[in-house]
Amino acid sequence: MALFSSRSTGKAAQLPFTLNGSEQKVPWSPNNTQASVSSSASTARNASARSAAVRESTAFRTSGRERITVVTRFCFSMRTAASLIIDTIPAMVWGMGPDGVMDFSNQRWLSYTGLSRGEAIKGATPAIHPDDRTRAIEKWIIDKAAGVSSEDELRLRRADGEYRWFLIRTVPLRDERARIVNWFGTSTDIEDRKRAEEKLRTTSERLRALSARLQSAPSVISTRFGSPRRRCASRPVGQLAAAAGRSDFA
Repeated sequence: MALFSSRSTGKAAQLPFTLNGSEQKVPWSPNNTQASVSSSASTARNASARSAAVRESTAFRTSGRERITVVTRFCFSMRTAASLIIDTIPAMVWGMGPDGVMDFSNQRWLSYTGLSRGEAIKGATPAIHPDDRTRAIEKWIIDKAAGVSSEDELRLRRADGEYRWFLIRTVPLRDERARIVNWFGTSTDIEDRKRAEEKLRTTSERLRALSARLQSAPSVISTRFGSPRRRCASRPVGQLAAAAGRSDFA
């Protein structure tokens, strides 16, 4: 009983306990039992609250990283899909900044021209046929300054040196304030159409020439041989009667 009593000795009792194999003692008094219990309970609650806060913070950081990972993967997959689509469509696609300087081209443009990406962003001017270059550049400068869509037909040099006709279309991309932030364009091969148009034009010219020759044929014949009616009027009546049985009055 003396172990738990402080009145008989005037000193605080000692509570024995073992820590890491060594016996220890702590002071204990009946008067501060409630305070000690309350303090211990408060400490336990604080520790539990801190532990819960740590778990929530860890869970938030983990969920945040997971969300970032999901968004990053989604953006990457969308960018990959868009790049695949742009490289697959049957046209050469390219983009320019608001100043009209090329900063993007798809694989079809690179494969056709034989240029690297670094060479391609320097511009398409060298690939334009010399006979079309000045006209095409002047038209593009006017359309760009006006901020309107542009359309033109010109010849572009292939990697092997051959020139083919292309339909060039360029459109502006504007922000919410209607300011141009990018230009995007396509180059579509129209060589077969151009050849068909040339063949049709040649055929039409030949037909017009033939028609003109046919229209002038009666006057040529009349000039050289005279018309049957005019030849009849110049002959004596006896000769006409003798020739009555012949159709040409010869």
